[in-house]
Amino acid sequence: MSGRRGNHEAPHAGAPSASPAYVQVDDIKAVAATAKSLEAAIVTDVTEVMGMGWLSIFIDPTGAALGLWQQRCRPAGASAPQPGPENPSGKH
Repeated sequence: MSGRRGNHEAPHAGAPSASPAYVQVDDIKAVAATAKSLEAAIVTDVTEVMGMGWLSIFIDPTGAALGLWQQRCRPAGASAPQPGPENPSGKH
């Protein structure tokens, strides 16, 4: 099984071994800066996700991984997502 990772191994050094819990925030840059000032290790700096919003992942000083999410606001008058093959329920 050379070259394959088990399900519990981190994809690269310093990354969490599993998907972290995410917290929705209003100002991701400010929250990420606060986490860094409190000695969290930033794994993924604030990154835009396909026009949907931004994410950031860090490891706190105790070793726990946490993800931050800031949703991009829809412009006024924009319709809600419609159901389709990628989104059968039509929900966010």
